[in-house]
Amino acid sequence: EIYNNTLYLGTDAGLYSSHIGVNKHDFVERLNRRHDAPCLSASARYGTVKASCGQDGLYAAIEDFGGSLAPLEYVAPKSLRTGWLDYDIVNYPSQNAPTLIKTQHEKTDRSRYEEQNVLTKIGSHEINLDYLLDTLYVKHGVLKQEVQYTYNILTHLYVQTIDGACYSLSLSISNEEAVSTVHIKKYDHKLSRILSVNTCKAGQVIETENGIYLWVSYQ
Repeated sequence: EIYNNTLYLGTDAGLYSSHIGVNKHDFVERLNRRHDAPCLSASARYGTVKASCGQDGLYAAIEDFGGSLAPLEYVAPKSLRTGWLDYDIVNYPSQNAPTLIKTQHEKTDRSRYEEQNVLTKIGSHEINLDYLLDTLYVKHGVLKQEVQYTYNILTHLYVQTIDGACYSLSLSISNEEAVSTVHIKKYDHKLSRILSVNTCKAGQVIETENGIYLWVSYQ
């Protein structure tokens, strides 16, 4: 991932970063090893880089701007990947049990950073969100053990089951800690097992066992 002219690489040997040139092609620094645990997923936003290291935990560095090499701090014991829900972190310690980690943020100079707000603190308490998947059982009879991949984009939680069926749950944040489901949609087409998902301006880039797809109408 490239964020604030910094390239972040999650590898089997850990998380690496390198400051890059304005044209995003010329490296101006060597790769710096930021963490030594195998990194399954790396994500950066709101002045923060996060490293999901599976059974080794979730780590994050606040105000990681322009190759500053801010130290990564321990956040949670397990993490396959993470997402964002407003300014808070959605952690996925397993495929069917997402959690919410509250954060604090403040406004900053927009001319310097990519967003108007940056994180100032990441909480240490995980709030279980696995109850959101209970609505899939109520509406469609989907059991939690049938879920093989989950991820979220903003206030949409996406779920794929073992048989390839895909669902989206529209979420509502009613107060500081309560997240609820307001709508569930089941998609007509099935996909082979999802391996990873990334977003771009056009939509979602979904990597599966049988190919790579661009999902444009993901909302």
